[in-house]
Amino acid sequence: MIKKVKIYPATTNEAIVNPFFSNIEAPVLKLIELKEKKQPPIFLFCLSNAYVSPYGPVFKNGIVYRESVYKCSTKKRTAVFLSFCKKILRNKVRMIEGDCVVINHSWYHSYGHWLTEIIPRLFLIKDELSGKRLVIHKDLLGFHLEMLTKFNFKDIVFIEDDELIRCETVYFTSFPNYYINQTLSLDSQYIKTTELNINYSVMREMTQWFKSKNPLITNQFGYDIGKVYISRGKARHMKIINELEFEKILIQRGFVKIFLEDISFDEQVQVLNNASIVISSHGSGLANALFMRPGTHIINLASYHHHDYFCLPLAAAANMNYTHINCEGTGKLGPAYNNITVDIKVIQGVLDSIDK
Repeated sequence: MIKKVKIYPATTNEAIVNPFFSNIEAPVLKLIELKEKKQPPIFLFCLSNAYVSPYGPVFKNGIVYRESVYKCSTKKRTAVFLSFCKKILRNKVRMIEGDCVVINHSWYHSYGHWLTEIIPRLFLIKDELSGKRLVIHKDLLGFHLEMLTKFNFKDIVFIEDDELIRCETVYFTSFPNYYINQTLSLDSQYIKTTELNINYSVMREMTQWFKSKNPLITNQFGYDIGKVYISRGKARHMKIINELEFEKILIQRGFVKIFLEDISFDEQVQVLNNASIVISSHGSGLANALFMRPGTHIINLASYHHHDYFCLPLAAAANMNYTHINCEGTGKLGPAYNNITVDIKVIQGVLDSIDK
């Protein structure tokens, strides 16, 4: 039997006025409106003698529990089921005693997905972790481990990619935040969009908790920067082609350039918490918008026709001002990965409007 307990009540995201969009050719962006939206209650599930995948799904008695599968569909659950069966038949199973917790999904390696979709599941049960073991894929990076140190586990059990863990008891929550893929019809064209549905209430509570656990904010020292430019110059994709020209304009206006991958998670929280304006090309680093103060500004530079709106609801949850600027994109991998060219006149106009 599976035990199911409600741990967070149903809530409603309040309606937010339309954000500001600049230099937009794709009309679908102009139709975006953040409306009042109900968020379902969040549940904690508990199973005994269940199998856990390196990527989060939980399996028992021939069933893959849909609440443990991110963005579940019949096709995905079937693939997960077959993967479980193959590993069990090959005896790729390790038994773990005691109470275990599972939080991740297959996109755990991405900073944005980790912070906005996976860590909130852990935050919701943070007061019940002292006697439990976290079961998670072994391939973790520095930012994964930094965030996990904020939580009080008994220990962490790492899963190899080709094995399953059979847990004496396993706990997992439903997903409070998740992506929604939609196809919109506009002027006889079909446009695929991706939107991050988030629970404002959960994210606001989690943000304040992380700030309270951050010694750099508590002690008020270190980064004290008003205007921040987050550079993706060291990333593989979504770089700014005319970055030197773009940087020159920003430096003249008092911006400081930062590579988030060069600083710790606590420092990232502090930088964003102290910032009044943040500019970045679209990417996972913008998930840190959660830590900005109400009334501040975030400017997202994205390739034309890249209809991914994960930053917009994060800004809404933090009660911030959000500006979206479409840019000319270049690349063979599609709008989601294109490098971009920033229109200098457009960005100057946007900054002039903010500085008034």
